[in-house]
Amino acid sequence: MNVDFVLFYEIEVRELESLVVLKKYLEKKGYSVVISDSYGPEYLKTILKYQPMVVVVPWLRNTDNIIRFCSFKNKINKIVNLQWEQIYSNRTLKNGIGEIKGIAKNAYHICWGEVTKSRLNYLEDSKLLLSGAIQLDFCRNEFSEYYLNKNELSEKYNLDIKKKWCIFISSFSYATLSKKRLDEIKNTYCDMNDFVLISQKSREMIISWITDLLRSNKQIEFIYRPHPLETIDEYLKKISLKYKNFHVIDNLTVKQWIKVCDIINNWFSTSIAEIYYMNKACNILRPLKIPEDLEVEIM
Repeated sequence: MNVDFVLFYEIEVRELESLVVLKKYLEKKGYSVVISDSYGPEYLKTILKYQPMVVVVPWLRNTDNIIRFCSFKNKINKIVNLQWEQIYSNRTLKNGIGEIKGIAKNAYHICWGEVTKSRLNYLEDSKLLLSGAIQLDFCRNEFSEYYLNKNELSEKYNLDIKKKWCIFISSFSYATLSKKRLDEIKNTYCDMNDFVLISQKSREMIISWITDLLRSNKQIEFIYRPHPLETIDEYLKKISLKYKNFHVIDNLTVKQWIKVCDIINNWFSTSIAEIYYMNKACNILRPLKIPEDLEVEIM
């Protein structure tokens, strides 16, 4: 079946709502659009069923990525890289995680600002498209009614609306990664073992702070928002069982929780951009100093 655009996403809670907005915009222009997951049965179904003119992807770093996203029956006219990861640490930049290689250089790459465009200045200028980040549109006042309100979330997640809602936005994906995946990162890019240790120790200390708070203050609802790639392990499950006002919630977008929470806590998350553009304050919890070469640019 012929279609103008196929839009692929990687992480649903991070990307899907933005792709829905993009889809609606393109449809208003008269184009036909399909949204698909990048993995599993949905990906295979899309590859087999549709023949797009343009493929829009969440990331595109090398020739292997091109092969993955362009495995349709016929040749793809254009491929556009939305680059959902555009904020890096000095070490990851130095070791090439943000580089674009091989025939991926021939695609079009969305740059959220001049910093990314300058970093990719080894590509043809015509391939670098300067744009804002779609997800930040949801921080605008015009989208206020888009979000669920406290009453709706209270019913959905059994949260006491009379209490203050306090959230911790976790970035502890490295703390729970498997050895196999860490070895893959090491062999492909660089050794992140020191960051894994900082992540694990920081996670342990911050969760200790949270449990101290839960013991001393019953007038809060504490929401632990795991990173989309973080494993919700037994450690967190035990705390949820012990403290009825501690909730591990990975549903809905992080912006939804930023919108309604009274107190926002962050460790390393680039969601600080959304917090800023939604005109909210946040605490940055750092029980351990993060080495300069591991710190993300935005912090």
